[in-house]
Amino acid sequence: MRGEWGGVDYEDLILASLLEKEASHPEDRALAAGILKKRLQLAMPLQVDAANVYIKCQGAYVSCPDEQRQLSRADLKINDPYNTYIYKGLPPAPIANPGKEALQAARRPQPSSYLYYLSDPKTGRLVFSKDLDGHNGNKFKYLR
Repeated sequence: MRGEWGGVDYEDLILASLLEKEASHPEDRALAAGILKKRLQLAMPLQVDAANVYIKCQGAYVSCPDEQRQLSRADLKINDPYNTYIYKGLPPAPIANPGKEALQAARRPQPSSYLYYLSDPKTGRLVFSKDLDGHNGNKFKYLR
């Protein structure tokens, strides 16, 4: 669905909803938005974990227990149109109600040479990398 929703492009609204749940620090959102828009242009899967949490929690982030929010490899293969690991492009609708910072980031993404990011579980900040080797190194460093 294209077009505008309340003065905001609907695709930017969907992207902002992903950013709202994916990037907890507002300073990271514009850079993450740039990465996701670049992935869309390259026809790469977005691989947004927050979309799979949305699937698992049936859209109820607030009441979803922490242990249910943890994703397994099997969760990344759930056959659902919101699964950005197996379906390219944006999900069919927003996964959350985005705030002002997420909407601004979606509308004004920050260009960069990065193509990947992950969230540092200790700080919640995003860690960026330019290529898959760097991303895999960051996964080993931050997620093991």
